[in-house]
Amino acid sequence: MYERACQNMAMSLRNVQRQWEFAFIGAPFDAYLQSDLRSSSFKGERYKLFIFPNNVLFDERERESVDRIIKRDGKVVLWEWAPGFISDKGVGTENIHDLMGIKVDCERAERHSHIDVVNYKHPFTRDLPLGHCFGPEISKWHLTLFKESGFMEDDPSFKLGPLFYCSDPEATTLGVLNSTGKSGWCVKRFEGWTSTFVATPFVSKDVLRNVAKYAGVHLYSDRGDLVYSNKHFLSICPRFDGKRIIRLPEPRDVTDLWSGQKLAEDAESLEIDAIANRTYMYLMD
Repeated sequence: MYERACQNMAMSLRNVQRQWEFAFIGAPFDAYLQSDLRSSSFKGERYKLFIFPNNVLFDERERESVDRIIKRDGKVVLWEWAPGFISDKGVGTENIHDLMGIKVDCERAERHSHIDVVNYKHPFTRDLPLGHCFGPEISKWHLTLFKESGFMEDDPSFKLGPLFYCSDPEATTLGVLNSTGKSGWCVKRFEGWTSTFVATPFVSKDVLRNVAKYAGVHLYSDRGDLVYSNKHFLSICPRFDGKRIIRLPEPRDVTDLWSGQKLAEDAESLEIDAIANRTYMYLMD
């Protein structure tokens, strides 16, 4: 109801990030509907990092839930593009500020836009390669795959609009929008939680991994491998050949589910000679 139909930006916000970026952080993730924030059964306390990729509308009840459940206990929240731009009271950048605690402004234009990292001193950026950039136009081949599959009908110009940017003097700028030179990625610490805003509807897996590390998320692998896990099972699908040190959240006995061989007892990590695109499955006792 609040987005143009069949648009490239919607694919960037949801499908492309989920399949090619979130999945390769090195840790499993859960996906929720925004309406789950209103449920009494939502267990927000178990999470250290929250990512809001396509949440342009927040009603008052959902905003109250964010304030009560998420902005606490050292949690990190990553907001993308236009979080809460629309509220029960109307449309405006003040709605974004009220939600994420960072002041933003808006340029009502459409341009090819991505984020150029300019500050490599923050934990979010410290080990990124110089010249790192990210955004929907940087990942055009992913979007093209969707178009060729019949999922997209929009003009593949990959323009982004409207253009939001950070205007908060108390926030630390980490990256700028290439189209305007204005702050397009910033971070601001509050008492009990950290807020970071990205002005594009797409964040790279390398940035997401750094944010997850900062938040204290357990990473099984930091090599960009596909990871699925729960209390008893772990699955790793490496993107590249080579040795891997798989870190476990606590000492466990590890059994290879394909061969039935016990690989480790009371181990905190597991070393494997990985073959790209092969799936490894383990039982953790």
